[in-house]
Amino acid sequence: MADVKQFAREVDAETADKLLNIHTGILQGDYRFETDFLISDGEIVNSGDYGFDSLYNFSFGGGTRNTFEYGRYFTDREYAKGEQVCIMYGFQKNLRGDYLEENLLGDGKVLIGGQEYQIIGLQSGIGTGYLPITSVGGDSVLLDEIALRFRDNISLREFNLLNDAAQKCFGSRVTSNYELEETEEDSYLYNTILLLVLAVSLVAAFNFCALYHYIVTMRRRTLKIFRICGLSHRKSIWLYLGECSVLSAGTYLVSLFLFHFLLMPFLAGKMSIFDFHYKAEVYLVLFLVYFISSFLLQYVMVSWNLKKKMLR
Repeated sequence: MADVKQFAREVDAETADKLLNIHTGILQGDYRFETDFLISDGEIVNSGDYGFDSLYNFSFGGGTRNTFEYGRYFTDREYAKGEQVCIMYGFQKNLRGDYLEENLLGDGKVLIGGQEYQIIGLQSGIGTGYLPITSVGGDSVLLDEIALRFRDNISLREFNLLNDAAQKCFGSRVTSNYELEETEEDSYLYNTILLLVLAVSLVAAFNFCALYHYIVTMRRRTLKIFRICGLSHRKSIWLYLGECSVLSAGTYLVSLFLFHFLLMPFLAGKMSIFDFHYKAEVYLVLFLVYFISSFLLQYVMVSWNLKKKMLR
């Protein structure tokens, strides 16, 4: 618990404002309790809206169902003061579960971690129950992972800030995993960027062909020598196409290196859409568009150019 409080103080305020919920498990004896919370101004606060909604829309298999049976959720005041209240496992108004059989006290209270907790609600979703993380002792053990959900995808810079704060508080125990959730706005922006890149690739292919047309025109004497030595028209075409293909592939690889290792890290610090979307498949498609369009244009240009020179 002390590490979580330190983590709340270390988290960047701007990134914390984008949080929707933080979820983790707390070990009390041999039993697991769930907890949901948020971070505000370096303090742990109630995740009231999300926590209550998650009980009504509890993920189960491929859908959701209501698991809140009776009572109410934690208030902001209870969370702020760390009051010892809990939501336990049950059905309708009936308490159930092995933990309650062993630790249930009178007056609607239950013994948790040696302390008396007031039962304020019942849920039928996850095992033992829910606790405010502010109500447990500093030596309580967190289980599994700390899952952070955001209102929108965060940038790579914000992700790194969170990761640095976690490593500072939890040390070598930290392993991070970031899953993007595609939104309609991000999808539109992503598709627009891809269309622009495709258009630029086509223009770049045309410009390269225009440049190579000039190079072929300036190598008339070399071509005449090749013809005297027995180079046929068909072989001349493949000679120039092979040279063009090597130059095209080399140019693309250099551009890809500069884009992925220089430009992308800069853009990722500004917009989350650039963080992890560009996979190998995307680069391969862009290369095929650039290479095939270049190859076809080059074939037409070289064939026409060499044919014209033969007529002369």
